[in-house]
Amino acid sequence: MSDEVSRILESHIHQEESLLHQISQIQSQRKDIRTEIGKEAVRQGARVIFGRTGGKFARLKMENAERERIEKMEAQIDSQHRGNVQRIRGFLGTISEWKKNLKEPNSYTLMTRLDRAQSGAKVVTRIRHTRTLLMNLKSKRLVYNTDLPLSPQIEAVLPPGSPYRGLMELRRVLSSATGYVKICNTYVNIKTLDILYSIPEEVPIKLLTEKTGGKKRAPTFLRACKDFKVERPGFEVRKGDGLHDRFILISNQGWSVGPSLKDFGNKVSVLTPLQEKGKREVEKIFDDLWKKAGVLIS
Repeated sequence: MSDEVSRILESHIHQEESLLHQISQIQSQRKDIRTEIGKEAVRQGARVIFGRTGGKFARLKMENAERERIEKMEAQIDSQHRGNVQRIRGFLGTISEWKKNLKEPNSYTLMTRLDRAQSGAKVVTRIRHTRTLLMNLKSKRLVYNTDLPLSPQIEAVLPPGSPYRGLMELRRVLSSATGYVKICNTYVNIKTLDILYSIPEEVPIKLLTEKTGGKKRAPTFLRACKDFKVERPGFEVRKGDGLHDRFILISNQGWSVGPSLKDFGNKVSVLTPLQEKGKREVEKIFDDLWKKAGVLIS
């Protein structure tokens, strides 16, 4: 493992441990609420003024106020953890666990493990599981995908009726993206955005399309794109004319895609790597089409 990968892991672990410490302090405060509030109610003279019922009312009112304060603190911790998870996910998308005869990046496997760690209902559970995962990764041999001594050519040929495998193949490609992602995909819908969510958070995305669902479905797709951009500020969508071929371009690789991303695997589907010269030519065409296309999301 490189010093940089180790340092980044240590930073994420420290952030999660800091949140656990804050939760521990909150739990300690929660234990002391009833005792301290009972004393405060007496000090305020509620029992003298209102009698026993008044004292109980004053105590209940202060308990509720204190409970709301603590719940607000817990919500802030939850929000911080979710932000941490997004950053961790982006980092995991750039690395792989080294294994003998490694054929391709396995970033998606690491991100899937992170997603499973978020299955707990309580934020403290999710934080602990995330920290455990990071500690486990720290003991592994991790390398940046760009440093893997591999051929950059990833290809896939899927028979009809393979929608889940098709989804996995696309996520495998997109989750290892670095630099940028440019996609030309004629037909799009909300499922397209689900697939693009596999792209690491910090990687900007340009989606060039022509058909967004017609008058009935286009508004729904556009709203989903706006929500997507909230979490991925580098996301842009433009609508052009005369598009046909579908392709995916990242900084150092490119693929020709048979069917639309949303239908990949439903029919015979082929993901064909582009040679270096072909990738440059296709990217030039994409950039020209992008300049002429109308802006949907910027």
